Amino acid sequence: MKKLGSVESIEDFILAIAGGADVNGTWKGGPLIEHYFTEAMRHIVIYPDSHPKSKPDINMQKLQAMITAGADVAPLFSSEYEYYEYGNLVRLITRRLELLKIVLSSKKAQGIVSSDSDYMNDLKALDKLTQWFHEIFLILSVPEKKKQGVFNMLCEKIRNIIKIAEVCLSDSRTFSSGMTFDGVTVTETGCIADKSILNGRITCHGITNSGELLVSMGNMRYFFTLKDGWGEKSRRLYALSIGFYIDFGTPVTLELLEKMLSEPASPKGVYAALAEQEKRKNIKKIISVLKSE
Repeated sequence: MKKLGSVESIEDFILAIAGGADVNGTWKGGPLIEHYFTEAMRHIVIYPDSHPKSKPDINMQKLQAMITAGADVAPLFSSEYEYYEYGNLVRLITRRLELLKIVLSSKKAQGIVSSDSDYMNDLKALDKLTQWFHEIFLILSVPEKKKQGVFNMLCEKIRNIIKIAEVCLSDSRTFSSGMTFDGVTVTETGCIADKSILNGRITCHGITNSGELLVSMGNMRYFFTLKDGWGEKSRRLYALSIGFYIDFGTPVTLELLEKMLSEPASPKGVYAALAEQEKRKNIKKIISVLKSE
């Protein structure tokens, strides 16, 4: 009987497994499952299965057939290529996450996706696929808890982005000055030290000259902009990204902001000077929007 690695067509591959071929054998010096996992993760499938230009991913089909037949997946996480194999998996999910954010950052893309039921269904399908991927991963024997934690975080991250994207795409209203919400959820909050403020009352002020939504919290102590898309669900604001964020320390007024700009800056050091320059640029944006209210 031929080794599975030398069987080219998927039909013959499945027949070979049904005939008793060893799914835990070796190929090209390593475990067979490791070989097909590596091959399957070398690229991203660009076209959906229903697309006329799509081609079946034979390596992924073979991998699926082997796992369904009970192949041991431990080599994917315990071999000398452990970091390479795991890295492929992480890069695949991360890249899909990046592509989703890049596409949805385009207003035109948002319009196309939100008006096409097939695209909206694709978002839901990606969410379900990620959930399935996550559940499968949890039942595997992964030796390092740290790796499992990183993977869990990636799966949770991409599912959160999909959910936020669905809210943004389904809400095409114009968000005007004076609208209030009971908190905000965004995909990335690294620039905000105190995450608890995201659950406070949010006030919208309008759109900046760069097309971002300016909002404030804490009686105008915190100001930040939302970009790449936003929407509302159950009195909560959802957004794909944060533009800039400023904590003034205490509530501010338009007059106080103008006074800040009129005072000369005296930063110490190159980095401090750059940070001050960026802050002043953003304060000008805030002032411009507040004046237009």
